[in-house]
Amino acid sequence: MSFISEVGGIICLCCVISAAVGIIAPLGNTKKIMNVVMGIFLLAVVISSFTKTSVDFSEELYIMPDGEELSAEYEDYYENEVISVAEEKLCEYTDYILKQEGIEASDIRIILETDSDHGIYVEEINIYINQEQNRLFRTKINSLIKNDFKVFPNIITVDEGKEA
Repeated sequence: MSFISEVGGIICLCCVISAAVGIIAPLGNTKKIMNVVMGIFLLAVVISSFTKTSVDFSEELYIMPDGEELSAEYEDYYENEVISVAEEKLCEYTDYILKQEGIEASDIRIILETDSDHGIYVEEINIYINQEQNRLFRTKINSLIKNDFKVFPNIITVDEGKEA
Protein backbone atom coordinates (compact mmCIF):
# COMPACT_ATOMS: atom_id res chain seq x y z
CA MET A 1 0.00 0.00 0.00
CA SER A 2 2.90 2.37 0.61
CA PHE A 3 3.84 2.04 -3.08
CA ILE A 4 0.42 3.33 -4.19
CA SER A 5 0.59 6.21 -1.71
CA GLU A 6 4.05 7.25 -2.90
CA VAL A 7 3.13 7.17 -6.60
CA GLY A 8 -0.15 8.98 -5.95
CA GLY A 9 1.67 11.68 -3.96
CA ILE A 10 4.27 12.20 -6.69
CA ILE A 11 1.61 12.44 -9.41
CA CYS A 12 -0.46 14.93 -7.38
CA LEU A 13 2.61 17.05 -6.70
CA CYS A 14 3.50 17.09 -10.42
CA CYS A 15 -0.07 18.07 -11.35
CA VAL A 16 0.03 20.98 -8.91
CA ILE A 17 3.40 22.13 -10.34
CA SER A 18 2.06 21.80 -13.90
CA ALA A 19 -1.05 23.83 -13.06
CA ALA A 20 1.07 26.52 -11.37
CA VAL A 21 3.39 26.76 -14.40
CA GLY A 22 0.33 26.93 -16.70
CA ILE A 23 -1.08 29.85 -14.73
CA ILE A 24 2.24 31.72 -14.71
CA ALA A 25 3.13 31.11 -18.38
CA PRO A 26 2.35 33.99 -20.75
CA LEU A 27 -0.39 33.62 -23.36
CA GLY A 28 0.43 32.57 -26.92
CA ASN A 29 3.00 30.08 -28.23
CA THR A 30 4.92 30.03 -24.94
CA LYS A 31 1.89 28.70 -23.07
CA LYS A 32 1.43 25.93 -25.68
CA ILE A 33 5.09 24.96 -25.42
CA MET A 34 4.95 25.01 -21.60
CA ASN A 35 1.83 22.76 -21.67
CA VAL A 36 3.64 20.26 -23.92
CA VAL A 37 6.76 20.34 -21.71
CA MET A 38 4.71 19.91 -18.52
CA GLY A 39 2.71 17.07 -20.13
CA ILE A 40 5.93 15.29 -21.06
CA PHE A 41 7.31 15.96 -17.57
CA LEU A 42 4.15 14.54 -15.93
CA LEU A 43 4.22 11.50 -18.22
CA ALA A 44 7.90 10.93 -17.42
CA VAL A 45 7.22 11.13 -13.69
CA VAL A 46 4.39 8.59 -13.93
CA ILE A 47 6.46 6.17 -16.02
CA SER A 48 9.56 6.54 -13.85
CA SER A 49 7.50 5.96 -10.70
CA PHE A 50 6.38 2.60 -12.01
CA THR A 51 9.74 1.54 -13.44
CA LYS A 52 11.95 2.61 -10.51
CA THR A 53 9.78 1.14 -7.79
CA SER A 54 9.66 -2.60 -7.61
CA VAL A 55 6.57 -3.87 -5.92
CA ASP A 56 7.24 -6.57 -3.33
CA PHE A 57 3.96 -7.58 -1.79
CA SER A 58 5.60 -10.45 0.07
CA GLU A 59 6.83 -8.01 2.74
CA GLU A 60 3.38 -6.62 3.33
CA LEU A 61 1.69 -10.03 3.36
CA TYR A 62 4.35 -11.84 5.40
CA ILE A 63 2.97 -13.60 8.44
CA MET A 64 5.33 -13.75 11.37
CA PRO A 65 6.13 -17.16 12.91
CA ASP A 66 4.32 -16.13 16.09
CA GLY A 67 1.23 -15.50 13.97
CA GLU A 68 1.53 -18.98 12.48
CA GLU A 69 1.67 -20.46 15.96
CA LEU A 70 -1.37 -18.45 17.01
CA SER A 71 -3.19 -19.58 13.89
CA ALA A 72 -2.41 -23.23 14.69
CA GLU A 73 -3.64 -22.76 18.27
CA TYR A 74 -6.82 -21.10 17.00
CA GLU A 75 -7.41 -23.93 14.52
CA ASP A 76 -6.98 -26.50 17.32
CA TYR A 77 -9.36 -24.57 19.56
CA TYR A 78 -11.91 -24.20 16.76
CA GLU A 79 -11.62 -27.88 15.87
CA ASN A 80 -12.14 -28.89 19.52
CA GLU A 81 -15.18 -26.62 19.79
CA VAL A 82 -16.67 -28.03 16.58
CA ILE A 83 -16.12 -31.58 17.81
CA SER A 84 -17.63 -30.78 21.20
CA VAL A 85 -20.79 -29.26 19.70
CA ALA A 86 -21.07 -32.07 17.14
CA GLU A 87 -20.79 -34.71 19.87
CA GLU A 88 -23.53 -32.98 21.85
CA LYS A 89 -25.87 -32.74 18.84
CA LEU A 90 -25.22 -36.34 17.81
CA CYS A 91 -26.01 -37.51 21.35
CA GLU A 92 -29.31 -35.61 21.20
CA TYR A 93 -30.08 -37.13 17.79
CA THR A 94 -29.23 -40.64 18.99
CA ASP A 95 -31.45 -40.20 22.05
CA TYR A 96 -34.25 -39.02 19.74
CA ILE A 97 -34.05 -42.01 17.38
CA LEU A 98 -33.88 -44.43 20.32
CA LYS A 99 -36.94 -42.84 21.96
CA GLN A 100 -38.87 -43.17 18.70
CA GLU A 101 -38.36 -46.93 19.07
CA GLY A 102 -39.38 -46.89 22.75
CA ILE A 103 -35.83 -47.25 24.05
CA GLU A 104 -34.84 -45.14 27.06
CA ALA A 105 -31.08 -44.77 27.40
CA SER A 106 -29.79 -43.52 30.74
CA ASP A 107 -26.80 -41.94 28.97
CA ILE A 108 -25.31 -41.68 25.51
CA ARG A 109 -21.70 -40.75 24.84
CA ILE A 110 -20.31 -40.24 21.36
CA ILE A 111 -16.61 -39.73 20.74
CA LEU A 112 -15.58 -37.99 17.53
CA GLU A 113 -12.07 -37.76 16.09
CA THR A 114 -10.45 -35.92 13.18
CA ASP A 115 -8.33 -37.37 10.42
CA SER A 116 -5.24 -35.84 8.78
CA ASP A 117 -7.46 -33.76 6.44
CA HIS A 118 -9.42 -32.37 9.43
CA GLY A 119 -12.41 -34.51 8.54
CA ILE A 120 -14.56 -35.57 11.50
CA TYR A 121 -15.60 -39.17 12.02
CA VAL A 122 -17.33 -41.18 14.74
CA GLU A 123 -14.76 -43.07 16.78
CA GLU A 124 -17.04 -44.64 19.37
CA ILE A 125 -20.66 -44.67 20.53
CA ASN A 126 -21.49 -45.77 24.06
CA ILE A 127 -25.12 -46.33 24.98
CA TYR A 128 -25.97 -46.94 28.64
CA ILE A 129 -29.24 -48.82 29.22
CA ASN A 130 -30.76 -51.00 31.91
CA GLN A 131 -30.58 -54.77 31.77
CA GLU A 132 -34.18 -55.32 30.64
CA GLN A 133 -33.88 -52.88 27.70
CA ASN A 134 -30.54 -54.44 26.81
CA ARG A 135 -32.20 -57.84 26.60
CA LEU A 136 -35.19 -56.55 24.60
CA PHE A 137 -33.59 -54.00 22.27
CA ARG A 138 -29.91 -54.89 21.84
CA THR A 139 -30.32 -56.01 18.20
CA LYS A 140 -32.58 -53.05 17.38
CA ILE A 141 -30.07 -50.57 18.86
CA ASN A 142 -27.20 -52.13 16.90
CA SER A 143 -29.23 -51.93 13.69
CA LEU A 144 -30.35 -48.31 14.22
CA ILE A 145 -26.90 -47.01 15.12
CA LYS A 146 -25.10 -48.98 12.42
CA ASN A 147 -27.51 -47.63 9.76
CA ASP A 148 -27.15 -44.01 10.87
CA PHE A 149 -23.49 -43.82 11.93
CA LYS A 150 -21.84 -46.80 10.19
CA VAL A 151 -20.39 -47.81 13.57
CA PHE A 152 -21.48 -50.54 15.95
CA PRO A 153 -22.31 -49.06 19.37
CA ASN A 154 -20.98 -50.26 22.70
CA ILE A 155 -24.10 -51.14 24.67
CA ILE A 156 -23.35 -50.93 28.37
CA THR A 157 -25.74 -52.27 30.97
CA VAL A 158 -26.21 -50.13 34.08
CA ASP A 159 -28.05 -50.83 37.29
CA GLU A 160 -31.49 -49.27 37.48
CA GLY A 161 -30.76 -46.75 40.24
CA LYS A 162 -27.27 -45.64 39.14
CA GLU A 163 -26.16 -43.02 36.64
CA ALA A 164 -23.70 -43.89 33.91
